[in-house]
Amino acid sequence: MAYSTNSNIQSEFKNLTYTSGGISSAEVDGFIEEEDAFIDGIIGRKYVVPATGTYTLRILKTISIQLVVSRIKRILAVKTGRPELDQDSSSNLFAMAKTKLDDIAEGRLILSDATLADANDGVDSFAVSDDIKHVVKRDEQQW
Repeated sequence: MAYSTNSNIQSEFKNLTYTSGGISSAEVDGFIEEEDAFIDGIIGRKYVVPATGTYTLRILKTISIQLVVSRIKRILAVKTGRPELDQDSSSNLFAMAKTKLDDIAEGRLILSDATLADANDGVDSFAVSDDIKHVVKRDEQQW
């Protein structure tokens, strides 16, 4: 199940159609499948995928659109010679999407209607469940 559609992606390009840059609709469908697999790979560490909750699907749709649009913008910048900033879409979409995915995977953004993955499928410990960051300092006795 795709988190976004071809028409969602096209609507992000206000004065420019990605088809004018030599990207076909079939290629965009392929990009959606690939980026949605990337999304599932990250959120699958915490939740059962594919996600199905209404609230969850809204969040994942936004992330999917950001990832695919970012990918298309990079391709268009190479094919057309137009910098990304000229393409009527905000920059750093990939970074924004990746931050959201990291927040989901690390429990800072909760998908309230998604099913949590079984803890027996991965590593679980006090440090993991309490989100303790490991810090190793140089030239200092720590244990």
